[in-house]
Amino acid sequence: MVVIRGALNIPPDTSFIWGAADGPMSNLGVNAMQSSIAALNIGTSGAIRVMIDQPLVDKKARTFTYALDETHWVIGGATNSGASVLAWLKEQVFADKLTLEEMTTMAEKVPPGSQGLIFHPYLGGERAPIWDATATGAFFGLGYEHGQAEMARAVIEGITYNIHAIAYALEEVVGEIKSIQATGGFVNSELWVQILADIFEMPIHIPESQEAGCLGAIILSQKALGVISDIDEVAKQVTTSTVYMPLPEHFSTYRELERLYTELLAHYQTRYGKLSAFKKR
Repeated sequence: MVVIRGALNIPPDTSFIWGAADGPMSNLGVNAMQSSIAALNIGTSGAIRVMIDQPLVDKKARTFTYALDETHWVIGGATNSGASVLAWLKEQVFADKLTLEEMTTMAEKVPPGSQGLIFHPYLGGERAPIWDATATGAFFGLGYEHGQAEMARAVIEGITYNIHAIAYALEEVVGEIKSIQATGGFVNSELWVQILADIFEMPIHIPESQEAGCLGAIILSQKALGVISDIDEVAKQVTTSTVYMPLPEHFSTYRELERLYTELLAHYQTRYGKLSAFKKR
């Protein structure tokens, strides 16, 4: 450490603090410190996590578990299928002729359920909850009545169904999740956050600051240096800008289509390997 300080011209009395991985830091930074409050981030990919006070492992191996500090652990799941899937639709299917804002504006005019169109978002394989590198994407129920608007909404709904499946796995291990603290680029889309609230049937809180990991690092450093006595002090620094409430009139539609989504997934998981082998010929 002395050599590093000298090489970087860092004053010898500078403190070096042991940190943590980005996931636990994000939970800390949005004050998702209880197992009933999930931290959700959707950017290019996505992850949903909850904080627990002891390490717990999902016996079905759908989620990960790792430490924040000596008394706080995080259990959660990461998905490959985030906004990168929406970007694929924009660039490859819509020939890059529409902006993401135009796509979501179109999708807003489509009722929940996308006129019976379901999308599996597994374009690059998938991590949680299915952990299958051979998984592929698919539209189900596509008909003449569907156009760009329905496809755009179905993609957003499909990504959200998959994240909801991760949440189900978490709840089997830690109990009921009652609210979500959300960060990431997707919170700029009111449509997407509302779809999230409706599928999860719970409030979605958007923190004022979206730099959750950075705030988490500051809090850990303050605790290590004795500036604060407990990392729960983060509650004083996290404020909410917006809360999206779920719309009960959408619940039955999403419940029915999510069941179909899951049934289709169970069927096609047995075929992914064959498709993957065909692609390699």
